[in-house]
Amino acid sequence: MYYRHGFFRFDENGEMYLDAVNPGFSIEDVKNNVGFDLNVYRCSGETKPPTYRQLEILYKVVDPEGIFLP
Repeated sequence: MYYRHGFFRFDENGEMYLDAVNPGFSIEDVKNNVGFDLNVYRCSGETKPPTYRQLEILYKVVDPEGIFLP
């Protein structure tokens, strides 16, 4: 699940955990902006920036009218 501060996943028991932090944010930033005790022990570091191909798909296929993406 994507969040502006990072990326979350769910483990085999259904517990949400922080998988990666977006550039410009820290684990503490994420913990301070969620309303529950977030598991951060599995955090793998920063999210990787999107590839050119991924951006192309977002802008040309997902949102060609520019409604959601600037």
